[in-house]
Amino acid sequence: MGAEKGIEVLFKVIVYSTKIDCISIFDLNEIIGILLDNAYEETTFRSDDNKKVYFDVEENPNELMIGVGNLCEYKTREQIIEMFQSDNTTKGSNRGLGLAKIKDYQENYGFDIMVENKQINNQNWIYFKIVILKETAII
Repeated sequence: MGAEKGIEVLFKVIVYSTKIDCISIFDLNEIIGILLDNAYEETTFRSDDNKKVYFDVEENPNELMIGVGNLCEYKTREQIIEMFQSDNTTKGSNRGLGLAKIKDYQENYGFDIMVENKQINNQNWIYFKIVILKETAII
């Protein structure tokens, strides 16, 4: 997906179990897909050759954490809040539903969503992190 566009994908996966009970695997797949698709699309708009996407999944006894980040201009708190509003998009009409859909999943499952700007090697990354408690019941 990203190789033909010159996008470098960095990833880390640390998972100990093969069974995920805290969220529907279909919903988890959609959440990861939305985050990766958004990062990929944002990265394709970069005019420089520094195109990178970061993806990580980490599990510990209490939580499942999913993180996706990409190089991006600094986003203010207000801009980050706007990202989660339905129909908010920079990509054209009939778009902007992905992060709003993740917000809906958050309301159903009760997981945490954190978004932050991270400075790494004097470059700004926007990083989305989903933290799902393993004790969360599937609704």
